Amino acid sequence: MSSEQFQAFISYARSTSTPLATALQSAVERFAKPWYRLRATRIFRDDTSMSANTALWSTIETGLRQSQWLVLLTSPEAAVSEYVTDELRWWLEHKSADTILLVQGSGDLWWDRAANRFDAERSPGLPAVLVDAYREEPRWIDLRWFGEEGSLGTADPRFEERVADIAATVRGEDRDSLVGENVRQHKRARRLARGAIVALTVLLVAALVAGVVAVIQATEAARQRDRAEEEARIATARQLAATAQSLVHTDIVKARLLADQAFRMEDDALTRAALLQSITSNPYLLDAVEFEGSATALAGSADGKHVVVGTSAGAVLRWDRATDTVTTLREEGGVVTGIALSADGRTVAASFGEDPWRTTQSVAVWRDGATAEVPAEATGPVAVSPSGEAVIYSLQAVSSEGARSLGQLGVLRDVGGAARAEGLGTIDQYVRGLTFADDERLVVLAGAEDLLTAQHRALGDFALISQADGGWIPLRYQVESLSASGSAVAVPMQGGDVAVYSTLNPDMTQAARRGAAPDIIATASAVSSTGARVAVAGSGAIYVSTPAPADAEKPDFLTLTGSTIVTQLQFLESGQLVSAGGGRVLLWDLDRHPLLSRMEATTSSLSNASGAPKVHVNRSGTQAIVTADELTEAVWHVLGIGLPQRVPGLFLDWHDDGSAFFVDPAGDVVLFSPDGSELARHSLGEAGAAVLQGDAQLRSGEVTGRYLASDDALLVGTKTGLVRLDRASGTATRSDVPASSLSASGAYAVGNDTFNGKPLVVSSVADARTVAELRVPLDTTSRYQGELLVAREGSVTTVRTADGADVVATLADNPAAPLVIDQDTDLVASFLSIGRMQLSSLSSGIVLGELPLDLYRTTPRLGYGFSGDGERLVISYENFSSSRGGGLAVLDLSPARWTEVVCTTVGRSLTADEWEQTTGRAIPADLSCGGTGTLPPASGSTPPAPPNTDDATPLEAPGSTDPTTEPTTDEPTTSAPAAGGLPASCTALFDAPAFDTMGTRGYELFQGPGPLGAPIAVLATDVRVAALLAPLERIDCAWGRFEGSPEGLKTTVALLPDDLLAEAQSVIEDSGVPCEDVDGRIRCESIEASEEYLLARHHVLSDGLWIANMVFNDGDTGHPDKVADAVLAGR
Repeated sequence: MSSEQFQAFISYARSTSTPLATALQSAVERFAKPWYRLRATRIFRDDTSMSANTALWSTIETGLRQSQWLVLLTSPEAAVSEYVTDELRWWLEHKSADTILLVQGSGDLWWDRAANRFDAERSPGLPAVLVDAYREEPRWIDLRWFGEEGSLGTADPRFEERVADIAATVRGEDRDSLVGENVRQHKRARRLARGAIVALTVLLVAALVAGVVAVIQATEAARQRDRAEEEARIATARQLAATAQSLVHTDIVKARLLADQAFRMEDDALTRAALLQSITSNPYLLDAVEFEGSATALAGSADGKHVVVGTSAGAVLRWDRATDTVTTLREEGGVVTGIALSADGRTVAASFGEDPWRTTQSVAVWRDGATAEVPAEATGPVAVSPSGEAVIYSLQAVSSEGARSLGQLGVLRDVGGAARAEGLGTIDQYVRGLTFADDERLVVLAGAEDLLTAQHRALGDFALISQADGGWIPLRYQVESLSASGSAVAVPMQGGDVAVYSTLNPDMTQAARRGAAPDIIATASAVSSTGARVAVAGSGAIYVSTPAPADAEKPDFLTLTGSTIVTQLQFLESGQLVSAGGGRVLLWDLDRHPLLSRMEATTSSLSNASGAPKVHVNRSGTQAIVTADELTEAVWHVLGIGLPQRVPGLFLDWHDDGSAFFVDPAGDVVLFSPDGSELARHSLGEAGAAVLQGDAQLRSGEVTGRYLASDDALLVGTKTGLVRLDRASGTATRSDVPASSLSASGAYAVGNDTFNGKPLVVSSVADARTVAELRVPLDTTSRYQGELLVAREGSVTTVRTADGADVVATLADNPAAPLVIDQDTDLVASFLSIGRMQLSSLSSGIVLGELPLDLYRTTPRLGYGFSGDGERLVISYENFSSSRGGGLAVLDLSPARWTEVVCTTVGRSLTADEWEQTTGRAIPADLSCGGTGTLPPASGSTPPAPPNTDDATPLEAPGSTDPTTEPTTDEPTTSAPAAGGLPASCTALFDAPAFDTMGTRGYELFQGPGPLGAPIAVLATDVRVAALLAPLERIDCAWGRFEGSPEGLKTTVALLPDDLLAEAQSVIEDSGVPCEDVDGRIRCESIEASEEYLLARHHVLSDGLWIANMVFNDGDTGHPDKVADAVLAGR
C-alpha cells in the first residue's frame, strides 16, 4: 500500500489566502463525493490536519511526505513567506515540480518563453525557488477574482469549474467524467438531504408537541386534498367532455348537459370543443322535453307553442313551451294511437286502442281543461278543425256484401259549447288518415290494399269536392303521412326515394315530386303543409329533404340525429318539425341556426372579377366593411340596419368611435361616419404621393393602414414605403419601410414582393430597421392578424410572432378563402369546402367544431373576419349565381352564447344518476344547466403572447431603442434547456453541428403546435396522446420539407406531472407504441416501414418530462434518442 495518505498539500500565506485555502480544501474534498463518505479526497492544510504539538516542522514534513500533489496559492505574501519557501524546497528535493499545481490567488505570474522560465520581476506572486523549477510552461489556475470586492466567492459558477480542474488532477481522473459524477452525486445528495430534513423535522416536531404534528399533518392533508381535487376536477371535466362528444348522435340532450358541466368545471380547448360540437352536430334542435313511458302518438299546434304526446301506457301529456310545463290530460288507459290539435292548441283529441296500430277502441276530447263527450263507438284516426270547434273520427263497418271494410265517419260539433255528436258519412275504404284543410273542408286519406285515395269533402254535408286516386304504397313501408293542410301525401319507397303525391291532382299514379333518404326501414314520416319538405325517420336518425320534380336529380338530404329511435314525426304549420321516440320529444327549427345572430338579406355585391372578399369587422361586431384586393371601393354594412353602402376609396382601419379611415381617389385620408358623412379630411402631401405612387391607380390589396389611438396618428403603407400622419398637426412623415401589412400595435410592418422572387421583409416601424427576411415560395401571401404574422407558403400557412422570429403554428388553409385568427380568444376559423367551415384552437390545434355555411350561397368567393373582441365571426357571401344572392351572416362565437343555446334546448338539468353513471364521483351541489357562480381558471395552454410593447410607443419595436443595436438575423443559436423546465427554444434541442444538418437536408424549422404537414399528421397523430399532451406546458418543434414527398422530424417536450406518468405510458402503449424501462427512463418506440413511407414514433418519460418524437420519411431514426439525451442532460 502506498504511504501517501493525502491527495494534495495546500501551501499558502496565512495572512492573506486563508479564506481561499479553506474554500478550496472544502470544495475539492467534497467534489463528486458519494453521500455515504465524509470526503472524496483528503487534502492537507495546516489548520485542519495538524493538532497542537511540539514539533511543527516535523508535522508539516510528514504531511508533505504523505501527499501526492502540492497546491500552491501564489500571492506576494506567499512569495516572501519562510514556511512556503521551506515547503517548496522540501518538495523539490524529495519529489518533483511536475506535481506542484499553481493557483494564482493574487499578484501576477509571467512565463518568459524565450528563457523557458518564469520572469521573476513580472511574477511578484511566485516564490523565487520556483522561478527555474519547471522544465516547460505550466498551466496555472487563476482565482484572483475570488478575493476581489463584490466577488460571489464560492457562489460564483467559475469557482466550481476551477475546483473541477484541481480535483481531476489530484485524483487522477478524467475531468468530464468527474464533473458528471459530481452532478449525479449532487442530485442524489439533494434528494437524500431533502429526505433527511423531512425525517428529522417530523421526528423533532413529534418529540416536541404532538399537537404541532397534528397541525402539520392537517395542513399537508389539506394541500394534498386540494391538489387531488384539482386534478380530479380536470380529469372529470375531460371525461365529461369525451362522453358528451360520443353521445351527440345518439343522446343529444344528455350530450349537451354533460358538455355544459365539463365547460363549467374547466374552460379549455377540449371542453369548448365538446360544448360547441354538441351544438353544431345538431344545430337545428330548438327545444326538448322528457317524460315517463314510450311515445306512440304525437301532434303539435300550428304555431309550435303546444305539443301533445301519447304513450304506450295510455297517458296523454301536453307540453306548453311558453311556460315549459307538462300537463297530464290522462294518466293511463289503452295505447294512444292518434293525437290531433286545433291551431291554437286549446282543443286536443286522442284515440286509444289495445296496441299502437289501427285497432282503436275509443276517442277522448279535451277543450280548455274540460272533457267533451264522444260516442262509445268512436274509433280510428281523429282530426281537429283549426278553430277547435269540430272533431272528426271514424267508425268501422262492413259492407252488405261483406267484401270490403267501410270507413264510417262521425263528427263532434260545437266542441267549445254544447258539444253534439252525429254521423257524417261513409268512405268505401279503410280510413288511414284525417285532417282539415280549413274549418269547412276535411281531407280523408283512405286505402285499399296497396293503393291510396284522397278525398276532399265539405264538413257541413260531407259532399265530395275532389278525389285523387292511384297513389301507391309498398307493403314494406306502412308509414305514409298526410300534410296538416291535406294537400300532400308522403310515402317512403325502396331505394331511399320519398314519393310526394298531390291530393289536388286527380291522378296519383305518379308522384308529383320526390324527396330523398337513405335506403332504410322507415319508422315514421312527415310532410310539411305545402309539401315543400319531407322527413323520414329510421336507423336512429331523421332525414329531411326538399322534394324535387319527379324527373329531376335526386335531392340532397339533411340528417338530424340525437336519439336512438324515432317513431313519430310531424311538420307544424310554422315549418318546424317535431319528433318523438321513447320518452323524449324534440322540436326542430330547420330555418334557424342558433349561432346565427343575424343575416343581412341583401348586400351590395362586389365586382364579379374581384376575387374573394375580405371582411373587416369593428371591435363590437356591429359593423363590417367588405373589400377585395382588386377593387378600389368598399361596401360598408351596419349589421342588421338598412342596406349597405358603397364607399369609393381604399379602406385603412377603424377609428375607436365606429367611424373608418379611407384613402380616397385623390390620395387624401378621409374619415367617414357609418352614414357616409365625411367627418375629417387630411392631405398626405408629397410624402403620401411618394408612397401611394402618385397617379397610379392603387387597389385595396396594395394599401394598408393602422390607426394608433393613443397618438391619434394613422399609418398608411404600401410595399414601397410608409407614411405617418399626425392628425393633430396634420404632419405627414415618410419612411422607406415596406409595408404591405401592419401589426395591430403598429410596431411592425411586413413588405411583400414575393411575386418577383424577393423575401418577406419584416421591419421595426419605429426605427425603419429590418428585423427579419423570410425566404418563402414565389407569390406567398402575407398579412398581420393582431400581433401575428400569417403567411401562406405553398401548401401550408405559417403563423409567426409579429417580428417574424418565432413560428407559432403551421396550419392547413384554403387559398380561395384564407383562414382568419383572433389572437386574444385563441381561435382560428378556416374554410374547408362548400358548406363547411372549421373553428379550432390556435395554441393547442384542437378542432372545436364545424360552423354553418349557407350551402346555396357558398362559393369559393367567400370572405370572413372576427370582430375585434373575437366573439363574432362575420361571413360575406359573394355568390352571383345563387338565386338568394349575396349576403352577410354573423355567427356568435362567445362561450356564453354556446351555454345559452345548450341550456335553452335541453329542457332540464343533469340528474344525479346521470352524473354518477358517467363519472362515478361525488354529486356536485349544482347540476343545473348553466349553473351558478364563476368558472374556474383554465388549465390549458394560453395563446402565444404578442411581442411586448408595454414600454414602447406603438411605433417602437421592442428592444430597438438603441440605434447601435446590431440587426437580428435568422441564424440559429443553441442554448441549454432552462434548469428544471423546458428547453429555451427549438434550437436548444441540438448542438450546432446537428442543427446545421437540418439545413443541408433542406429542412425548415416550425415552432408551435401545428402539424408537420397533413400527410404526417394523419399518419402519426393519435387522438388520445394529443388530448393528454394538449393542456401540458410544452414546446413543439418540427423540421421538415414540404416540396414533393413530405418528410421531417417533429418533437414535443412537455412538463409531465408525476401523477400523469402512469396514464401517459398507458395511453402511449394503447396507441400501438410499446414501452420499456431503459437506464431509468421509460422509452417507447414504434417504427413502421413500407414502400410508401417510413414512420417512427418515439416517447421518453423521465425526470418530469415527456419527450415525444416523430420521424417521417427520414432515415435518421436515431434522432429521438439524440433529442432525449440533449434535453435530459440539462436537468
